[in-house]
Amino acid sequence: MGGFSVVVMLSVLGAVAFVILGVVAVAFGLFVAATVVSIVFACRTKTRRERGKRLGGLVAVPIALYAVSVPVLVWFVLVWVVPIAGDGEGDEFSDFSQAITRHEPEALQACFDADAFSFPSEGPESLASLLEVAIAYGDAPCAQTVLAAAEKRGAPLDVNEPLPLYTVSGDPYGAERPLARAAGSDYSSARMLSVLLQAGADPNAASLLDVEGGRPLHLVCDNVGWTSMSAEDQERALADSGESIGLLTAYGADPVAVDATGLTAGDRLTRRLDSLVEGDALTREQANRFVAEHAEGLGLAYSSARTALRAAA
Repeated sequence: MGGFSVVVMLSVLGAVAFVILGVVAVAFGLFVAATVVSIVFACRTKTRRERGKRLGGLVAVPIALYAVSVPVLVWFVLVWVVPIAGDGEGDEFSDFSQAITRHEPEALQACFDADAFSFPSEGPESLASLLEVAIAYGDAPCAQTVLAAAEKRGAPLDVNEPLPLYTVSGDPYGAERPLARAAGSDYSSARMLSVLLQAGADPNAASLLDVEGGRPLHLVCDNVGWTSMSAEDQERALADSGESIGLLTAYGADPVAVDATGLTAGDRLTRRLDSLVEGDALTREQANRFVAEHAEGLGLAYSSARTALRAAA
């Protein structure tokens, strides 16, 4: 039903646009005709006077054509042409956010270079909100561009401050720390974590939204692998997750820190791997290999033994 409604709406909008363009085309034709007639009358005025002839009621022809066409053309220019011509790149927040959703860091940089939009200090059109868009769309280069632009403008972003989402009416909700969001529900890549960690994100700051109070390392371990993908893609996902684990621990993430339920990141990792194996998304061999590769960094000696025992059972 929703898809049908969209199709109907687009059809109606297309029909309206077609009618408007048709009316404008007719008005333009009438304007050209009125101009041609006026020129012809002007060129033949002297000849007609010598012959003792007058235009009489014919003068009303171009006047009537202008009266019909000019108002339509003026309306079209004021309502459509002028706004479009005056709509420069980077003068609206949507220009920035759309560059991110299209994964075009060069276009995003061009918007910043235009220096045509003044970002408010907070709210749905702030630089902080733009960073949240980059994290949500998993675009590390765009996130880096936003952070650099904020620094250059003298308004550096604190990557340890929670980033709220906003409703259509502009009300904030669901605030989360950038690193926790990038490591958790909006996890995209180790590169995104690297951008935020280099910007000063605290690798031990607990999530504000995770029901178990996990830290970024917990959240990354919760997102290891995928439940449904090809074997080749699964290997790439495991490699990226492993890189993220290494990054977090290198930046000081505490591997023995526990969440609100007393679980370490290693505990969550084995839980996640067991779930993937049970769902046939991962082989036990892949799970054991991943544990072995990260056992030292996560303090997983006991977990590795438990995994091996399950494999032998």
